Amino acid sequence: MKRAMMGLTLLCAIFFWGNTAAWADTASYTNPVLGYTLTYPADMQADTSLENICTVFRNQECQIEVYYQPLQASSYLSYVNYSNSGFLQNTVDHQNRWTGKQTINGHTAQVTKWNRAKLKAIENDLNYYYTVDFRKSGTEAYSIFIKSNRDISGDAKYMAVVNSFQFTQTSGENKDVSFQETAEQRQSRVSRLNMETKYLLDTYFSDDAPLTWGIFEPTAPFDLSKLLKLENQMGQRFKFILYYHHLFGDVPIETVVKGLQTAYANGYITELTLQTGDYNSDNAMYDILNGEYDSYFTRYAQAIAKFEHPVLLRFGNEMNGDWCIYSAYHTGKDTEIYKKCYRYIHEIFTENGANNVLWVWNPNEKSFPNFTWNAMEMYYPGNEYVDIIGLTGYNTGTYYSGESWRSFRQIYSGLYQKYEAMFSQPLMITEFGCSSIGGDKAAWIANMFQELPNYPAIKVAIWWNGCDWAVPGEVPARPYWVNETEQTLNSFKQGWAAQTAALKAKEEAAKAEQQKQEETV
Repeated sequence: MKRAMMGLTLLCAIFFWGNTAAWADTASYTNPVLGYTLTYPADMQADTSLENICTVFRNQECQIEVYYQPLQASSYLSYVNYSNSGFLQNTVDHQNRWTGKQTINGHTAQVTKWNRAKLKAIENDLNYYYTVDFRKSGTEAYSIFIKSNRDISGDAKYMAVVNSFQFTQTSGENKDVSFQETAEQRQSRVSRLNMETKYLLDTYFSDDAPLTWGIFEPTAPFDLSKLLKLENQMGQRFKFILYYHHLFGDVPIETVVKGLQTAYANGYITELTLQTGDYNSDNAMYDILNGEYDSYFTRYAQAIAKFEHPVLLRFGNEMNGDWCIYSAYHTGKDTEIYKKCYRYIHEIFTENGANNVLWVWNPNEKSFPNFTWNAMEMYYPGNEYVDIIGLTGYNTGTYYSGESWRSFRQIYSGLYQKYEAMFSQPLMITEFGCSSIGGDKAAWIANMFQELPNYPAIKVAIWWNGCDWAVPGEVPARPYWVNETEQTLNSFKQGWAAQTAALKAKEEAAKAEQQKQEETV
């Protein structure tokens, strides 16, 4: 009996030691720029590629993300409440298991635990969530975001990360984020395209390609009468048109393809934007990743492939805006859901031979909420999935409180510099416009044409020729029509004509120089 007890004791000791050793082996990490330090399990890999935004620690069963949040205009409580309000409203997909205030290492912290059902399309889905929002001061906070394939909230191995978290003095400068692709990566990405689509990419999006104009006209491409009238007024033709298709809506895929055919037959290239206005009690992103729409997207991809001609496909744009169901605001701050969904649909199109698609990835100019976990960089799906980078920034005018009149430079200068340094793919303004409420719209347009030569990497710009209504059809909040008045129309017409003339002069000068060189030889 004594021997048996001794054996049992030894066995328990061995078990306890082994279990302790599994998590007692740790590594240290310090972020001097953002001012924190922690220890993490040594079996986790540290990803510092986005260190100025988020440091990630991951192994097979768990991923830990750490964010620094300057509060600026927000209070600590508004930061916590705003961050959590979107997904907690969805009680169909999310189970809120616990939320409350704790003191950790002497610091005030808000802890939230929730989970959702596992998604079929995500291998080893990390569907259990645990977040800790630390208050450092009235102007600073930190968030530890943990997701795992099981409930780890009582697991000492991972809770040790939370309990080790400490604030430190800041020093040094942030590293710039870069998604620049290699020549081999670009070649691999472009090699999947058919010849006509490659030609389009070379013609309109090469380094030496001039700026080309496009338009959103709500009735196009099915009714081109208003667009043709506008072009006659301009004395020039738009090359690109923007067409929105709300997924799972009333417009069938076959009708969309007819629109593409009509546009192509009349000399237009379509930027097809796939969106869903799904704001029901559940989230379509989860449904997509659960395979519920596999048949739908397969038919969509096959129809686009059968069309054969080039299509710019923009899926889930403005995903860093809380008005979009694609936003992590609605998926528990988990930006991976968007990335997984984007890649999932991309792969369906690729598998079904849609080699005529140029994929446009397009965040909003500003993130709403403007929190670090919602930064646009966190949504980037990877170079192999993106052919064109989209920019979107409007001069919204001053109808709504909190909005201000902004010049083209104020909107695009910093954004352009950031994107040009971050990406190697060509840039396009996928949609933009200027309201007439709050300033001189004609002068704004004239200034825009003066500014555009300073942005040579922008190859296509699409004016959004519509209106955001305060009262539909009655009270305009943001009238963006380029032909709203004779003055706005003439301003655009004159700016475009000057741009065209400058391009023609440049081409003639280059031709003359070539002839001169040939004569010399």
